[in-house]
Amino acid sequence: MLMTNTNNWQNYEGFVLAARDAGTAGKKLTLLTKEAGRIFVFAPQARRKANYIGYLVPAAFLRCTVAADTEGYRLLQADGRALTDTWQWTYPMWQVYYFLVHMTEELFASGQADAQVYHLWEQYLTALSRKDLAIATLIASWQLLGIAGYDPQTVLQEKQFLPLSDTGRQTLFAILHATWQDGPQLFSRQGLTEAADALLYYLTNYVEIATQFTNVFTFAQKSIDNKI
Repeated sequence: MLMTNTNNWQNYEGFVLAARDAGTAGKKLTLLTKEAGRIFVFAPQARRKANYIGYLVPAAFLRCTVAADTEGYRLLQADGRALTDTWQWTYPMWQVYYFLVHMTEELFASGQADAQVYHLWEQYLTALSRKDLAIATLIASWQLLGIAGYDPQTVLQEKQFLPLSDTGRQTLFAILHATWQDGPQLFSRQGLTEAADALLYYLTNYVEIATQFTNVFTFAQKSIDNKI
């Protein structure tokens, strides 16, 4: 969709990464758009009609008309659809989701379009309706690092400070080479835990992201038949 300008109005399409209430005034949205990358949109209470509720939420696709203001944009019109049923998510599941949001914010500046980042989020959010959230987030996180210019393969050579069992190494290798078209695969709890630990190790020692979500990948209760 091409961006158009009419009396300071702009049309965008993209995904709602985050949404938070701003009291009775409305809601503040973080959008990842195809045209301008990550932008910030304020949705006034008057615009939050009942038929808007389903897509002014994280993980939704949104097509909107906005007007620029001093702090970003103000929502004028919107249309969209939910891409997955986030109403059923638990707090730990939200932590996992926001881990990827946080990585995106840390690795890529706002206001800069990036087709690869947009496409990754498109694949990720579309996959959440049929794939395990934690595994999909783990795959997307490693792929996001690759887009940002890092080489995740180096973690497989890290043996001194990141001891991986054969199971963990096999799981990590499969995740690093996973595609969104892959069919079901079996991952053990041990393998997933070690693959998640490897990601956190890589972020801390290679990327230096000061993330507050150090425990978001808790796979202890995951069954071994999780799917990607």
